[in-house]
Parts: sequence; C-alpha cells; structure tokens
Amino acid sequence: MFHLHLSLMLGVLIVYALGTAFYLIALKTNEIRWGRYATRLTYAGLAVHTATLLIRWYEAGYLPITNFYESLSFFAWSIVVLYLLLEYRYDIHSLGAFVIPIAFAAIFYAMLLPSEIRPLNPLLQSAWFKVHVPLSFFAYSSFAMSAALSVMYLILEKQIKSKRPHAFYYRLPSLEVLDALSYRLISIGFSLLTITIIIGTFWSLKAWGSYWEWEPKQTWSLISWIIYATQVHGRSVSGWRGKKAAYWSLLGFLTIIFTYLGVNVFGGGLHGFL
Repeated sequence: MFHLHLSLMLGVLIVYALGTAFYLIALKTNEIRWGRYATRLTYAGLAVHTATLLIRWYEAGYLPITNFYESLSFFAWSIVVLYLLLEYRYDIHSLGAFVIPIAFAAIFYAMLLPSEIRPLNPLLQSAWFKVHVPLSFFAYSSFAMSAALSVMYLILEKQIKSKRPHAFYYRLPSLEVLDALSYRLISIGFSLLTITIIIGTFWSLKAWGSYWEWEPKQTWSLISWIIYATQVHGRSVSGWRGKKAAYWSLLGFLTIIFTYLGVNVFGGGLHGFL
C-alpha cells in the first residue's frame, strides 16, 4: 500500500505539471481547447490525489495531515479543490496558469521529504485536530487564490498603463472582476482563519493549560490575521480597492507562507510539522 501511495503521488505530480503547462499554453495562445485539456487534467489529478489521501488515511488510521509531507499534500489538494470550484463558477481558465503551479510546487516539495507513516502524536489525538488543521489549510488556500488574482490584477493594470499591451492582456478578466473575486476569497479565508484561531485557543487550553503560548506559529498566525483584518476593515470602511488592495493581499500571503513554511523550517515550536 505504501508503495502504491508513492506511485500515485508521482502520478499526481506529473499530471499537475502537465496541467500547469497546458494552462500556460492556453494563456499564451488563447485557444479554448488547451484550457479544456488543462481542466480535464486537473480534474484527473484531483481524483488521483484524493485517492492518495484516502489510501494514506486507511494506512495510517488517522487523518493524514500530521507531518510536513502530509500537510503539503493536503495544502495542494485544497488549492486544487477551491480552484476547480472557482473555474466552474466563474469560468476563469486563465487563473489556472497562476494557481496550479502552486499545487505542483507543494507536491514537488512534499516528494523530497520523508513520507513514512509514524505513530500519531498523542497531542493530535483530539477532536480539535480534525477541525482546526483542515480549516487552516482551506484558509491558506483561499489566501493563495486571492494572491494569484492579485498578481493577475497587477499584470493587467500594468498592461493597461503601458498602452502597448501584450496579447494575453485580452485573455484576463477585467480589473473589476479580479478585484472583487480577490476580496471575496480574502473574506472567506479571513473567516476560516478566525475560526481556526478560536478553535486553536481551546485546543491550546486542553493541551497545554493556557489559551495562548506565544510560540512561533501562534504568533505568526496572529500577525497574518491582523494584516487580513486590516484589509477587510479598510475595504468596508475606506473602500480599499485596486492596486493597494492587491499589494496588501500579497503581503498577507507572504505572512501566511512564513506562518506555514518558514516557521516549520526555522523552528516550528509546539506546532512544528517536522
């Protein structure tokens, strides 16, 4: 079973790589067929990816988000799920060229890490774990999608100002659509992150005897929350939109990346996925 899991993960990596290539070709050529090929590949990759998670769950006997390898896989899976929902809802194939590479990079990184199944840490034998961790990754995925849309916004805005736009200028959604959808994803991610932090405080009380330990991941989660709270407040009160909102979204996602990857690499504290 373990070898089957790794073989399927390699297949997922290859399919996401092909999906990335096809989305980029679709963006460059503006040919609908390449976008359709890319979407079909992404659905196929998601199906196989889901199978790897279920196999891992069966093999381990617990929800497989307990170490760095598993968490990267789940992060990639949640990004692809959210992306395909958005593509289905809004028919924005060009977004795939900016999002699926993130899923590919996460799987590629995961494949470089130890993947053996280990006994479950007693700390994770809690109902809080089954809610807290998956919600955090869906929050991260929402922020990743918002950041991708913000990059698209900045590219399009620069193309408009250049007065000599490249061909793919005509293949991106309007600035208004990109701005609105980016904020909608930030709102979703911010709500999920808020719930995640609240649940985390109760879990912390049960596990360590206090609501807050000020360890690295908690601290950086709070910093990320403040940045996105500022953006949500700025949007609702001061009407933050456009370029400023796009840069703020990217700043927020950088803190999310450090909260997840940086803290784990440089010192995960009580939350380390190492």
